[in-house]
Amino acid sequence: MASKFYAGMKNVVEVLNQMWEAFAAGPYNALPLTGGTLTGPVVSTARITATALVANTQIIAGANFAAGSSIRYANDGNPGALGIYYEVGAMSVAGIPGYGYPGRFWWSTTCGTAGVNAAGFRMVLRASDVQPAATTTNVLLAINGSGLLEVPTLCVGVSTSPGVRNEINRGGNMGNEILYVGQYGAPAPSVAVLASDGQGGWSASPSVLYAGKNSATNRSLSVPGTLNANGADYAEYLIKSLLCGTIIPGQIVGIDADGRLTDKWDRAITFMVKSTNPCMVGGDSWSQHLGARPTAPVRIAPTVEQVLVTPAVPADEANGTAAIPAVYDSITTAPGDTDNEWATKQAAHEAALAAFDAALEAARQTVDRIAFAGQVPVNVLGAAPGQYIVPVQDGDCIAGVAIDEDDMTLKQYFRAVGQVIAIEDDGRARIIVKAV
Repeated sequence: MASKFYAGMKNVVEVLNQMWEAFAAGPYNALPLTGGTLTGPVVSTARITATALVANTQIIAGANFAAGSSIRYANDGNPGALGIYYEVGAMSVAGIPGYGYPGRFWWSTTCGTAGVNAAGFRMVLRASDVQPAATTTNVLLAINGSGLLEVPTLCVGVSTSPGVRNEINRGGNMGNEILYVGQYGAPAPSVAVLASDGQGGWSASPSVLYAGKNSATNRSLSVPGTLNANGADYAEYLIKSLLCGTIIPGQIVGIDADGRLTDKWDRAITFMVKSTNPCMVGGDSWSQHLGARPTAPVRIAPTVEQVLVTPAVPADEANGTAAIPAVYDSITTAPGDTDNEWATKQAAHEAALAAFDAALEAARQTVDRIAFAGQVPVNVLGAAPGQYIVPVQDGDCIAGVAIDEDDMTLKQYFRAVGQVIAIEDDGRARIIVKAV
């Protein structure tokens, strides 16, 4: 910093009086700073406070406001409008040349709610890319003065496949609570998720929800209420014999001496019906030998570091030179995936996924879902409620007929797959499955 006083200075007293007046108004740190460049660390235990509502009062870091960090008054200190959000702060995000645009996360606030002049306040978080066309996300996080917290997109924890999974992680052994959702003050949670040992044992088929199990109790789900589903029967997967053809819903099939499904009359020792609309399916272990479904690849971004090219030069008031800011350059220390490497990764994943799906479908053809309990349509026409559906030989295959209870033999009763309780709109009988 240039010297304030120098030999031969004629206005020493005037400058000293200016300094005294500034300190007296302080009582400290009251010297105005106008222009110039501040170099070196600034350390303080005090907060940065704006004491007057002056229009456009703000602290901005970065020349580009669209991608800069900022702290500012809502609506620049002017009265707000009902239900309108005003930006109050932002944190910038550096861009990666050739890979990602710069941008920022920004908070905005409002009082009341749109259309209602009521007490309360709300703060929301969004994110913006500078390009293309200043793309802005929907609300990422909303905090309400009434105590409501909304997280439209939740991504917590560290994943082994970034960008593929949204995870909630919490340390602890099996049986420890990892997620609690409930009403405040309630004696028990509405939903509690406890850690498992990772031994899910689930099918490789796509699903909406997977759950692990407690290896000590073998339990995956415990509920004090009912489990409601749209399906009407309980079914299990059974392996088909090598000679068994395609089985359609409602078809009567047999079980052979090896416990496998058969559509041949002379190989059947008992009879069942294929499920049409199950509410629960057991025996879903037929695809475990395939392992986990291939996960999507992740493109490795280049590692970029900012390297000092020329250091900052402070202003020299005596010589009349202005401050020169430091110059930095972006250096790629790790290239990441090239376009060709990324395309190769994607192609390999698509090939692995296609091979997996083909193997999954081949395994699926070896099993079928058979109704063990509940209501199920059966492919028999001309039946009446109260009758029993009894399997009969149809060439070398299996069919069914409806027989009145009074006309049945004991052997026919034992063979019956169920009793008719209604007739479907297409004329088929709907039965209550009879336990074998």
